[in-house]
Amino acid sequence: MHGLQITSHAQWRQASRSISDHAIDAVLTFGKCFWAGRGCFAYFLGRRTAVKARRKFRVSLEKFRGIAVIVGADGTLVTVQHRDKPPRHWKPA
Repeated sequence: MHGLQITSHAQWRQASRSISDHAIDAVLTFGKCFWAGRGCFAYFLGRRTAVKARRKFRVSLEKFRGIAVIVGADGTLVTVQHRDKPPRHWKPA
């Protein structure tokens, strides 16, 4: 997964939320990057981003829509989650 260290919390959340390694790679590659606070960055794959990826790269990411990946300042994968849209406190990076 992009050479990231993964925390035990992230492993547990990934398993409990049924988010595959392939989904995390897709979100990190094609997702929109946000500053999530406390030095963390969030990558989110929303509807618009999925449509742009389909048009530009001919890649279907519909099954990965709504997944967010939080990466810490030190490059560790902190957690993964399902979201409808990015929260307001996430600022575009």
